[in-house]
Amino acid sequence: MYRILPSIFILLLALLLAAPSVSASPPTSYYDWGPYYNVKEEVLGVTFSSSEELPAPDIPKDAMPSQAQGILPGSPLYTLEIFTENIQLALTFNPVQKEFQRLAFASERLSEVKTLIDQGKPDLANNAASIYKNTMDTVSQNTQSLSSKNVQGSADLVAKVEETATTHAVAAQSLTLTSSPNTSSSWTKIIDATEKAMDITADVLGQPAIPENLSVSIQELKKQGLITPEESDKLYALPNRADVREELDKLVTSGQFPAAEVIKLDQAVTTNYPEVYGQIQEVLRFAELRTYQTLPPPSTETLSEITRWQNQPGDTPPPGEIRPYLYYARAQELAKEIDFSRFETEQQSEVARFYPESVTQNPTFSGTPVVPSPSPTPSAEKDKTVSPLAPSPTPPSTSITPYLASYNGPLPGTFGYFFKNIGEQVTLATTFNPARRLEIEMNYADERLREARALSQEDGKEKLYEEALKKYQLSMKTVSDSIKDFSGSEEDKRDLAQALESESARHNVVFEKGFLPPPTSGDTKVYTAALNATEDAMDV
Repeated sequence: MYRILPSIFILLLALLLAAPSVSASPPTSYYDWGPYYNVKEEVLGVTFSSSEELPAPDIPKDAMPSQAQGILPGSPLYTLEIFTENIQLALTFNPVQKEFQRLAFASERLSEVKTLIDQGKPDLANNAASIYKNTMDTVSQNTQSLSSKNVQGSADLVAKVEETATTHAVAAQSLTLTSSPNTSSSWTKIIDATEKAMDITADVLGQPAIPENLSVSIQELKKQGLITPEESDKLYALPNRADVREELDKLVTSGQFPAAEVIKLDQAVTTNYPEVYGQIQEVLRFAELRTYQTLPPPSTETLSEITRWQNQPGDTPPPGEIRPYLYYARAQELAKEIDFSRFETEQQSEVARFYPESVTQNPTFSGTPVVPSPSPTPSAEKDKTVSPLAPSPTPPSTSITPYLASYNGPLPGTFGYFFKNIGEQVTLATTFNPARRLEIEMNYADERLREARALSQEDGKEKLYEEALKKYQLSMKTVSDSIKDFSGSEEDKRDLAQALESESARHNVVFEKGFLPPPTSGDTKVYTAALNATEDAMDV
């Protein structure tokens, strides 16, 4: 979907949805709505949880990736297939036709990603997604260059790039909501590449950096105090759509801009797939409402202060005491305007418990209305560990599969594992691109955890299991340090940080849900250190 961390899906996957606030979001903005915590209250969880179990948009038939045919990543012959494609490109001398050919190859990579995910091979799908992103980024850059030089046929190429990127974006944005969290890295790469392509084609076609409907939202958010006049002015001063998206991504990540508004940058999706666009926006708006449910409601006095401030002339900054509650007006408006028809009755009733008066004014609401009760004051909220308005729990999940793929390779302690280690070291030593090297290190960290999971299920492997946890912790620390010291481009650094956040969030769930048993030696330090490694990575 549209970048949530920093893509709206990261976010989602991806999807990440942060509640608007002047400073960084408090821990309570990360309450978990997942079905796996067998508790009576909300539980602090991972950032992608607010979009869990929400309805996925319908994917049009023309946007659904076809089943991949032929050789797939993981096959020894796949390298030969990529080599053959590069030969085809080298023998295509018309620069415009060469980019058309690259677009065709990108579509093949998308089909491979979808097929591999369907086969339960998220690690291989992630490799195909990396190739897809590199291919689409090259197409975007070359299309912009060819168009600036008015090369014959470049106008047709721009149209084709926009059409392809839009179709791929719709597919990825929809599939990320129905796929397991361990696939989020793949979909995020695809979404990032399609957004870049749509931004470039929008600039080439002379579209404004800020679309009109997004401009309206920016002004409304400024009026509500959710963004400052300085932030608004900075956005309007940016020369192109890519720069606007980059700045909005920062504001979304810091919790100062609603992700549901950023999707308005994707005009091509709005124009070509209006129904899907509407469904995506409603899911994001509902997820945004969920994040607001974890924030303390304003008292009557605070609401009066907010109204008094909003009625002041000019751009007077909001007083510090009302800043944490400026989200409230937007939350009420969302509850009145959101289209509830796609959401389960229980989900509608969940919202009604927080916004009882607003939902009764929404004609699409069909859940159970709630009699309004006096809002607790902020001081009262501070005395409570969790909100008394927490959603009712659902049955806990017992499957690790959505968060961690199974491991089928040689395990530590076996003869084959020695050669596996040698192969990994050779791969790292011969990978000179720093971004690709870091991606490989993240893949290896994921493998260490999958190895630990496999060892924990075998009798007599307790010591090896503990050693695997230690190796996992070391791998995560290495990756975290590498991210901090990364000397490549800022764009690559953000992409890598986003991938690390997604991976460490998945791993954190594995530990928090108890999918990995404590070491039988009783040494809880090993387990705790591994868990802390996931939290440290998310902090980084």
